[in-house]
Amino acid sequence: MEAVTVGAPPPADQPEVPDRTQRRWSARLRSAAALLVQILATSAETLLARIASTVGLLGTREELVRAHAAETGAPRGGRLAALAALIHRLMPGVRLM
Repeated sequence: MEAVTVGAPPPADQPEVPDRTQRRWSARLRSAAALLVQILATSAETLLARIASTVGLLGTREELVRAHAAETGAPRGGRLAALAALIHRLMPGVRLM
């Protein structure tokens, strides 16, 4: 889950994320990103097509988050949200996670 974490410890007042949730999100990040890559590739935006070709149809969602962040400069704490918002804008109803 390093692809989406801030890198610093969470604030003391932030509730702890349950182990089950961490495992579920980790599994989703390791899952296939083929549909998401296809959405980006067919968006008619050069930047998104480049991200899609970098990841490819066999890439994972984590690789997609990393590639998107590298191309757009999304900050570590906002990488997942930035890509999720983009996917939602391009294809409402399709979820990143």
